[in-house]
Order: sequence, then C-alpha cells, then structure tokens
Amino acid sequence: MSLSTAARSLHLSTFSSQQGLSQNSITCSITDQQGFLWFATQGGLNRFDGYEFKRFKANSDDKSISGNWITGCVKDSKNQLWFSTASKGLNRLNPKTGQFEVFSTHHDISLSEDKIWSMAIAKDDVLWLGHENGKLTRFDVSNNRFKHFHYKSAQPLVRDIVITKEFIWLATDKGLISFDPITEQFTQHAQISAPLWHLKLLNNEKLIIGAKQGLYLLNLATQSSEQIEQFNGAWITDSLIDQQQNLWLTSYGQGLYFFQAGADLHGKHSHYRHDKQDPNGLSSDYLLSLNQDSQGLIWLGTDGYGVHRYDPKQQQFSHQLKTSQANSLSHNFVRSIIKRANGEVWIGTRDGLNRKTTSGYQHFKNALPNNNIFALHEDANQQLWIGTYGGGLIKYQDGLDEFAVFTMQSHQLASDRVYAITSDKTGALWLGSNQGLTRFEPASAKVTHYKHSDTQNSLANNTVFTLAYDNEEHALWIGTRAGLNKLDIDTEQFTLVDEQGSDEAGLSHNMVTSLLLSGDHIWVGTMQGLNQVNTHSLTVKQITEQQGLANDNIFDILADKQGMLWLATNGGLTRYNPSTQQMQQFLPEDGIQHQSFILGASYQADDGELFFGGINGYNHFYPEQLNLTHTPPTPVLTELLLNNRAIKSNHFDKQTNTLASATQTFSFAKSAGVIGFKFSALKNGATPKHYQYGYKLAGFDEQFLYTDASLRQINYPQLPAGHYQLLLKAKDQYGQWSDSTQLLSLTVVPPWWQTKLAYSIYFVFALALTWLVLNALYKRKLAEQEKQTEIELNKLKDQFLDNISHELKTPLSLILAPISQLQRSNADPKAQTQLASIKRNCQRLLELINQLLQLSQRPSTAIYTVSPYTITPFLTDLVADFRPLFEQKQLYFSFTDSTSKAFKINLAPEHAHSIFSNLISNALKYTPAGGTVAIHLSEVQQALQFKITDTGVGIASEHQQSVFQRFTRVASSEPGSGIGLSLVKQLVEQYGGSISVSSKFAEGSSFTVSLPMIERADNQANSAIQIHTSQPTLLIVEDNQEMAELLLCLFNTEFNCMCATDGQQALDLCQTDLPDLIISDVMMPNMDGYQLLAALRANPATSHIPVLLLSAKADTHSRLKGLDLLADDFLSKPFEPTLLMSRVKGLLNLRQILNQHLTAQLAAPLNSDTAAVTVQNKDYSFTEKLKQTVQAHYQDESFSVEQLASALCLSPRALQLKMKALYSQTPSDYLRNTRLEFAKKQLIDSALAIGQIAEQTGFSSQSYFARSFKNYVGLSPKQYREKHQKHAEFRISE
Repeated sequence: MSLSTAARSLHLSTFSSQQGLSQNSITCSITDQQGFLWFATQGGLNRFDGYEFKRFKANSDDKSISGNWITGCVKDSKNQLWFSTASKGLNRLNPKTGQFEVFSTHHDISLSEDKIWSMAIAKDDVLWLGHENGKLTRFDVSNNRFKHFHYKSAQPLVRDIVITKEFIWLATDKGLISFDPITEQFTQHAQISAPLWHLKLLNNEKLIIGAKQGLYLLNLATQSSEQIEQFNGAWITDSLIDQQQNLWLTSYGQGLYFFQAGADLHGKHSHYRHDKQDPNGLSSDYLLSLNQDSQGLIWLGTDGYGVHRYDPKQQQFSHQLKTSQANSLSHNFVRSIIKRANGEVWIGTRDGLNRKTTSGYQHFKNALPNNNIFALHEDANQQLWIGTYGGGLIKYQDGLDEFAVFTMQSHQLASDRVYAITSDKTGALWLGSNQGLTRFEPASAKVTHYKHSDTQNSLANNTVFTLAYDNEEHALWIGTRAGLNKLDIDTEQFTLVDEQGSDEAGLSHNMVTSLLLSGDHIWVGTMQGLNQVNTHSLTVKQITEQQGLANDNIFDILADKQGMLWLATNGGLTRYNPSTQQMQQFLPEDGIQHQSFILGASYQADDGELFFGGINGYNHFYPEQLNLTHTPPTPVLTELLLNNRAIKSNHFDKQTNTLASATQTFSFAKSAGVIGFKFSALKNGATPKHYQYGYKLAGFDEQFLYTDASLRQINYPQLPAGHYQLLLKAKDQYGQWSDSTQLLSLTVVPPWWQTKLAYSIYFVFALALTWLVLNALYKRKLAEQEKQTEIELNKLKDQFLDNISHELKTPLSLILAPISQLQRSNADPKAQTQLASIKRNCQRLLELINQLLQLSQRPSTAIYTVSPYTITPFLTDLVADFRPLFEQKQLYFSFTDSTSKAFKINLAPEHAHSIFSNLISNALKYTPAGGTVAIHLSEVQQALQFKITDTGVGIASEHQQSVFQRFTRVASSEPGSGIGLSLVKQLVEQYGGSISVSSKFAEGSSFTVSLPMIERADNQANSAIQIHTSQPTLLIVEDNQEMAELLLCLFNTEFNCMCATDGQQALDLCQTDLPDLIISDVMMPNMDGYQLLAALRANPATSHIPVLLLSAKADTHSRLKGLDLLADDFLSKPFEPTLLMSRVKGLLNLRQILNQHLTAQLAAPLNSDTAAVTVQNKDYSFTEKLKQTVQAHYQDESFSVEQLASALCLSPRALQLKMKALYSQTPSDYLRNTRLEFAKKQLIDSALAIGQIAEQTGFSSQSYFARSFKNYVGLSPKQYREKHQKHAEFRISE
C-alpha cells in the first residue's frame, strides 16, 4: 500500500528536441569542470550551455564518438568524461578539443565486448564495465589496462554497478550478484533473483535495489534484504540523494518519488505523476535518469520527452496549491490571505474560504452566502472579518464556529461587494467597495457612507480597491480607480493625489491597487508603476519599468524586517531595495506560484512571514530565511562564427582544434569576413534566461556594451588589423555581476602590404625617397644658384663688353675721319704708306670691336634679311684675301666649289665674313709651315656645307666640345682671345645652321658648317627666315639694323616675324606670304613708307592688310599724310614698347572683327542690306564683286579658280591668300559651297532629277556631287529632298 502524501509543488523546465536535443530519451547526464552539462541519449551526446545544445554524434571522423546509443557516463579525477555505448565500446572525451578516444574490440588496447550496459568508476580511476552474457571488465585508466571477468554459470546482463569497499555489486537480469575483486569470484544473492535495473549505496550501510517489479533494501553488514511493499510493481530506473540528503526515485511508468531526508522507505513520501493540466509538471511518467549538478539543480531524464530542470530552492517559497487531494486548497485562484494572532492561516479563494490545519485545509463553502472571498481582516479584538463579492460583510464567530452576515439589505451597507477591509484605533471598520467607502461600527452597527461628488470635497471615485490606516495621524489612505485619497477622519476632509495632483510629478497612474505605510512615506502601487508619496508634502517619486521594474502592474506591496519591499506584479515577484534601488526578480522556476499575482492577495504576519496569492495558489516564506546568494555566473565562449556560421578554432590555421570554450587565442586574416562569437554563463543556479551580459572587445570597443540572454551573439565586421581581447561579464537575476573575464585573445592578421615588415620597408623607402627628393632639391637649388651666378656674371660681362666696345668706337671714329682727310691732302708716298697702315689697323680694330658687340648679343632673332645671293663669289674674294698669307707661311691651300648656281643664301654679308674668316684664320694660325688647308663647298640635302680641313696641331677629344664656349682656348703658343669659334657657333645657329668639329691631336682638324639654302628665280625676292607657327604674321620694314633688331626682340615671342630693309622688298614679300599686319618705317631708301602704303592700298590683293607707320617725324603734316594714304595707325619715334604692342594687338583684334562681318556678308544674299556693317569700302566692294562673279558662273562646270582670280584682277596665289585672310576660306571651297547651296534650294523647290540639278549647279559628275553634298549637309541629296518635302507637305496640310 502506497503511503504517499500531498506532493509539494514542483515547477519543471523542459528541454527536448524542439530546443535542440539530438534525441529525447535521456539515459544519463553529467557536468564537466567548466560547468557545461552533458546529456547522453539513445541518439547521440549533447552539451548544454543553459540555452543551446551542441550535438556530438558518431560519424566517419575517427575523433568522433563511436556510437549514438549511450548507456553510461562518469567523470574521473582528471575531469575527463567517459561514455559507454550499447554496441560501440567505450569513449573518453577531451573537454577542450571535443574529440573522443575510442576503446573497443578493434583497438590494440581492446575490450572483450563492445556492448556496454553499465559503468561505474572507483576512487582510484578504475572503471568497471558491465556487458551481456556475464562479462565484466576492469579498466585501469592510469595505465590503460583492461582485465576481463566472466560469470559463466548464469551469464546475466549487467544493468548497473555499485562499488563498495569489499565488493562490486551488479544489478543483472538474473538478480543481484556480488564480485570480489581480490578473489575474482562472483556470488549470486539468493534472496533477490528478480530482474534488476538500478543500484544505489545508501549511507554506506544499505544498498537500494531497483527492480523491474519493485524496490529492495539490502543491509551490507548482515547481507539481509527486504522488499519495500509500497513499491511492488514499480519499475525503479534511477535514484538520487540530493545535497539536502533527500531521496529521489524515478520509475518507468509510475513517475517520480520523493522522500524527505531521514525518512523511512516504508514511510510516507511525495509522489509526482504526469498531469496534462499542469504544463510545468512531469511531461511523462516514464523516467530514466537523475542527476544533481554542482549548483544543486536536479535534472530528470525522461524516455522520449527530453530532460526536466528542477531547482530545489523553489521549496523555500513554500508554494501551496489545489491538488487531487481532498484536503488541499478549494481553488487555486487566491484573492485574500491572513495569518491570525492565534497562528491560523485563512485563505480566501474564488471558490471558498480555507483554514489551514495540520492535516490540510478546512473548507467553508455551504456556511457562506458567497464563496468568492475578496478580503480578510482581523481587528484589535482578534475578530475575523470576511469581505465577499456579492455576499456582503461576514464575521466569523470563533466560539460558535459560525458566521454572521452584514449586507445592504440587513445593515444598509453601500454594497455587498466588499473589496477591502481595515479598522482604526476606535474599533470602527472601514470597507472599500464598488460603491464607495463605508465606516461600520461593529458595536452599534452604525453605518456611514463616503461617496464621490462632483460638487464638494469627496472621494475621488466610488471604486475602492485598497485601504491603509495611519494610526499616528488617525487618517485613512484610500486607493481608488481615479487616484489616491487621504481622509482626515476627524475633519472628514479628503485630499487627492493623482496623475496631475501637484505642480511636480504626480502618480504614475490613477488606478491605485496597493498601499503600504512606511514612516513618513506611503508606497503606492498602481497599474503603471510604483510610487513613493510623502505623507506630509504629498510629493511623489515614480519607479517604473524605465527604472528597472520587471512589470508595472503592482498588485501588492509588503515590507520585510530588513526594510526590503516585496512587490507582487503581473511579471513575477520582485524584491526592491529602496536604499540602493536594486531589484531582484523571482519567477515560477524559482518557486513562485505563477508569474501573475492577484490584487489584495497578500499579508505580512507579526512574526515576519509573508504571504502572496495568485492564480495558481499562494506562497509563504520568511524573507530572512531565504537563500538568495549565488556565486556570480562564469562567462564562457560557446561558438566561433564566420559570416554567422559556426567554425572550428583551427579554421584559419593548422593548429589543434579546440572547442570555443577552451580556445584562448584565435587569428584570422583581415579579409576573412564578419567574425562573431556566441557566449553563455555557467556555474550559477539562477535561471539563465534572466542573465544580462556586458562585452567589450578591448582594442576596438571603448566601453562595455550590454545585452540580455536573447541576444548572446556579437559580430564584428571589417576589424582593423591588430590585437584584441574579448572581455565578458554576466549578471544573474539577483543583480550579481561577475568579474570581467578575458575569453579570447584575438589577432587580426593584416595583408602582407600592411605587416610590420611591409611598414618597415615603406618607412625605409620613404626615408630614401625623402632623401632623394631633398638631395635633388638641394642640387637643383645649387644648380639654380650656379646658373643665376653665371647669368649675373654673363650679364656683367656683356655689359662690360657693350660699354667698352661703344666707348672705343668713338675715339676710333675720331681717328679714322682725319686719316681719310690726310690721305686726300698728303701726296707723300711714305706718308701715304704710313697713313694706309694706320687706317688698316684702325679698321681691323673696329672689326674686332664689332665682333665683341655681336658676341654680347643674346642668341635670338637678332638677324636681318638680305636679298639671297650666291656664296661662291663671296668666298672666292675672301680666299683671295687669305691666299698671300697661306703662301707666306708655306702652306698648301685649296678651294673647291661643287654647288649649283641656282642655290643661294641670305646671310648678312658681315655675318658671313665673321663666320668664314674666323674659320680660315684659325686654320692658318694652327697649321705649321708645310701643312695643308683645304676648303670644300658642297650641297647636302638642300643645305650649304662649308668644310675646312687642316693638318695643324689638332684638338684632343676631351676638348672638342668646349672650343665653342666663350673665352675658351686649347693650350697653344698662338695668340688669341677665345671668342672666334663662340661667335661662329652663335651666328650659324641664329641662321638655322649647325657647326661640328672632327679632330685628332697632332694630326689636324676639320670644321663643317651647314647653312640653309633657298632655291628661287632671279626675279623673286627672298623672305625672311621665320618660324612657321600658328601665331599671327608680322612684317617689319626697317632700314636701320638696330631698330629692326629692337622690333624683332619685342615681337618675336608672340608673332611670326618677317623683316624687309625697304618698301620694295616688303612688296615682294607680300606677293608670296601675306602678313597679318605691317609695321613700316617712313624714311627708307628705294621706296619709303608712304610709297609702300600707297602701293599696298592700290593692289586688291593687299589692300586689306593693316599698316602701322613708325617715323621720327612727329609733325602734324607727316601724320596727316600717312592717314590720308589709309594708314591704320601712326606712331612717332622714340616710342614706348608697351604702347606699340598694345596698338598692334588692337589693330589685329579690329581686323578679326571686320573679317567676321565680311564672312557674314559673303554668306548673305546678293545686294543685301549692309548698313549695319561698317567695313572698309574696298573690302566691301571686293566681297560683293566676288559674290557676283561666282553667282554669275557657278552653273559653268568649267569655271575654275584661275578664271575667278582673273575676273577679280588677281593672281590665283593672291586670291588664295586674300580670301584666307578675309574669310578663312579658299576660293575652291567657296565656289563649291555656293554651288551646293543652289543645289539645296532646287532639291526642295523643283522636281528635277538629282542628276539634272548636279549639271545645273556646275558639277560634271553626279557621284562627285553626291559625295560633296553629303559631306556638306550630312545627308545624301535624296535623303535631303525627302526630309524637307515631307515638312513642306505637313505645313500645307495644316
């Protein structure tokens, strides 16, 4: 007969395959050193971190577990976990790597049997393994040695093993067997031969034996056994003696049994069965295993329904509820509670009043007019009053055990629905109802009502939920639906505190649900938070979810002896410390009846016991006796993630793989992707889902970041290269923070170009580059300084040469003039000889001075144009002058000329004399007597080549380039200044030529000069040497060489310059190259500036050219004469260069504007109105005549450019140049475009064939006409006609 008592409440949390278990039949469980729970199933092994399961199943990897049906699990002294399997041998787990070492019949250190059904471990790390067919194995873990034993007579299947000092006890399917490890003998226990399943050593004195059909108890000392009758037929599968020495038994089909510590197995116990109505009870009566972890949590393994978590500390909250026992609570919906002065506990429920007795609860139902009990109160006379919902006020008469009823009808109560009851120091009762507040005097039954009034001081609202009496002030605090009232009982005046009750913050909500007086404050619970109200000033301090409350619905408030507030809410029970504002939350898994409590269902007894009721019974406890301290949770890393996928610790390298929880260092490339981590916290008995976490990646995060249990994953995308430390801390539901723990040292490896070595190389390169740049800048600065110094020195030298040369020319002029007069007046031959010598040397000296002046000039266009001439006569005369000197020095001298008479040069004769005389003089000077000097003149690629070869002293190769530098002389005894060859090179290059030297020391030298030649007819004039560019062309007409050079220096950089020495030469140049502007002197030989201007304006080809006259004559008559001849501007000498430049640019800009008007006039119809266009009369006339001529002959296909030029009285060349200058068109382009314009008109206006239109517009070939038309218009003639005729038809249709 079972002696089960009313089972105390168990609140179980369940984890199954829905939460990630590999299989729902839990054969055993164990905790490792880190605090992870390992659950063995019939379908794999699972590691649990409090939130998630990590599965370990058999696969092809030799480091995986060998089988999925796991029959046993133990932990050795080295914290290694051992798992036995039903058919695949024994496994040892390395908790750091997650890898298994397998021991089976297939290994060198082999088992005799792979089917292991039971396993136990001795203190010396010796494993005992039970098999089928009577086989038993001893495995010494320290030396990896197996020893096999065989009970052949019975050959039982060993289901469980217990190790004592003397024997190894075996639970088998053939009964109880003992094995003596010393004698190695098996002994069958005769009294217990039934099939057994489980063994448990009890106090080292007795052995609990679980059978398939009952429970036995064996005395180890006497070897006597007894059967526990109340368990007959029960299949006991496992047992547990918990930390409080309570005994738990699991059964297969009969649920769970519980014995208090020290209880007799034959005595009373609690029996828990599966109840479909209880979602937090056992999910099945078929239980397989029991285990208590290091935190005291009990884990119950079921067969097919997963694992249950139970916290024994739930019992400290003493949960009472209605069960199947008749003497349990009448209903679980508890509305009111009281502990009377005599110690009796009365419970008001939705369905009846209950009084707690030693045997359970006494129910009062039939004796009450209404069983819905809302309020319980004991007055100063220890009289119990009961408020009901619809039955009025009830008084319990202790002596008679009867009830007296007071209702609206019998005693004029305001309502029969009494929500709250309290009493004052006069003995009067105060009743809160749905119809206001009532004062009831028990002695006289006098009733006074207080109700809400809109017109006078009154109650805020007629619905009164809670009451609190202030004995010191003789005042009543009233919680209503519309705020908090304070009633001064003596004056009967009400004071209101509500949401807008004061200038400062009012109540958090007007619906007041609970009150607690505490000194000069009253705590006010509302439907939207807790409020602390000063009883004198009525100031309010709000405490809501924003300040940390788990839930804002405050249904009851009690205070313990330590001053802590206990808040019953709609989100569990909360302990609040008013001093520190810290809060601790308690939920059903902690032993609380339910997450939801009921308004008014609370009581604080005089001895400090607290009562809280809700929708699933009530709790009662002494707060000072609660064990609310835990070791703070230990943070742990559970997964390494890459792009939100779990990876192994050796994913990026070839190191040994470890589980994330055992990984200390981790490295990966910067480009790997998004790195993430999952974490948890272990070794704490609190509910993990209420943990809070703080994490920080030191080196990246500046401070800790916080999250809760629902977000235990953090990701870091694109971490910069460097070293980091992942720090984590955790806080449990009691507010305890762990120390921050470094879980992982993280290294982000940069790409090779961002490594320290790379940066070192970059630094070296940067230093080298900086040095090179600074060195280059320094050398550049030195070079600039040297260059500037050289420029300054050359400038000073040039100034000196200029000054000394000009100063010497004056006395030389004064010498030469008298000599000429003396030669004419003196006939003495001797005197004539002397005067001739003086004159010759003075002229020589003058020539040297002129060379110095030429040498001092800058290499520019300081040359001037002369008429082309053949060089041969010039050189013949020069050679004749030198021949006597060669003969005098006994040198062989020859001159050969192989040039054509048709080629000429335009060197100024004095420049030519300087070039050739210097070269011949050097050959004469440096060739010793008997030597040879040969001059050869030839043509090479349209250039004149002058080559002089001697057999003189020669020039060493290292000096050959320096001989052309000024004042440079190769060591020689011959006198000289060192400026001859420098002057030659300068002059040759200024005329576009070149000079080179070829020499061998002591063998002679050869100098070669190349000068450009011009081939032209005798009646053609030579143009100036010019650089053909896109710049405007300027013709300078000036007979004074120095003035011409000045003008060239002024305009050469911005204009393409040509030079002429008189008006005639300028006219000749205009016939071949039309300039854009002419600057002309007035006083010139042959043809002066006025004559040149008249000739230009008279010629249609040149009449458009702007002319600026320069003259030393500044009188008005000279100016008027130039302007009458149509000069565009007149400037007198001396002039300001900037003014001259500005005048020239202004004339060119004006000419460009006029040309644009002329181009528009050319495109306009014949005889169009040109009144708005102001142009020169001749240019306008020329344009109109050109249009008339072309339009008169465009239909004539034989009409050519030559005929057009003849009609305009111009040569074809002159017409070409003039039209280019005026209209930027050639004559042929204008003629063709005019024909095409007429063709366009006929294509639109006429229906003629395209071939006929081509003939009528002067095109001899239709294909040429089509090509020209498409190039001009962009469409073929046919496309053009179709396009424009369609447009015309459209306009007509409109």
